Amino acid sequence: MSERDYRRPPLRSFAPYVAGKPPEEVKRELGLEGPIAKLASNENPLGPSPKALEAIRGVLDKLHMYPIDNSYYFKQAAAEHHGVTNDMVFAAAGSVEVIELCGTCLLEEHDEVLTSERTFAIYYLTTWKAGAKLVTVPMADGYTYDLDAIIDAITPRTKIIFVANPTNPTGTWVTKAQFDAFMEKVPTDVLVVYDAAYHPYCTTDDLPDPEAWLARGRDIMVLYTFSKAHGLAGIRAGYAIGPARIISAINQGRFPFNMNIPAQVAAIAALGDTEHIERSRTYNAQELTWFQEQLADLDVTIPPSQTNFLLIDTPADAQWLFLELQKKGVIVRPMGGYSMPRAIRVSPGTREENQRFVTALRELIG
Repeated sequence: MSERDYRRPPLRSFAPYVAGKPPEEVKRELGLEGPIAKLASNENPLGPSPKALEAIRGVLDKLHMYPIDNSYYFKQAAAEHHGVTNDMVFAAAGSVEVIELCGTCLLEEHDEVLTSERTFAIYYLTTWKAGAKLVTVPMADGYTYDLDAIIDAITPRTKIIFVANPTNPTGTWVTKAQFDAFMEKVPTDVLVVYDAAYHPYCTTDDLPDPEAWLARGRDIMVLYTFSKAHGLAGIRAGYAIGPARIISAINQGRFPFNMNIPAQVAAIAALGDTEHIERSRTYNAQELTWFQEQLADLDVTIPPSQTNFLLIDTPADAQWLFLELQKKGVIVRPMGGYSMPRAIRVSPGTREENQRFVTALRELIG
């Protein structure tokens, strides 16, 4: 039998992204009874946008057809929503598709990609798959992007800077003043990819306006997703706003029909469902506050969050804690892969699920 490794050399040096196990598989493996509290994936416990669900029901009899290849009507709706032209919108199968296409379409082996440590892993994987050089800088306090350090790390080979704000998995954010000062120093021929996945959950008034820099003619691409506050993670829908020439460049590398029919109509409907976004934001803020109050007396560190999750640095090994919580019917995300061997990430579920998590965590480390 042949043992030839057919992978391109860059793919031989790292492991692929690994998502968590389905709750049903956890139940089967551990012989658990009753419901599982899945609090690991930053999902919206209130479910999908009702307007999006209605739109999906209206196209179920059209699933034998190919979708509109350029997502024309969604791009038109997104362009109107953001006050840009259609050619400045890229319709995607989730914002991660845009990140992947940055690697496929824009990066070469001699290029450098700059970002922070302890940020969204897909930035790393995209860079490695392209064979480009990944440069990461330490976080300012162990949890927050250090934009000054990123500026100091720029070289003539720097092509893309990824900034997630707020960031996953720590939940922290940089302010408008910090980001504006950063953009003033970034060379105009470096692309800044600003990941705004968690913007709809933010309750702070001091958040950057990345699209203002786009309006000023800067090379900045802003990523949005329907997987978080809109509650549509299961249909894989997202988009990017950016300079037309950069949108055109990544469009060359996408798969045909990349945004399916349910995703296109659901995304259009969800864009205008401000009621669902406000309800999701309010519930999330309430539950994050409740979590922090319930855990205040434990020996844990919880950085401030403007996302729909909390990072909890504990005195215990994160992998051990992850497995022990599973035995109690609670799934969280261990952060060992992000160089935080004692931290877990937890997203609010229903209050009953959140209480189960707090009770289980207290039993294990209280």
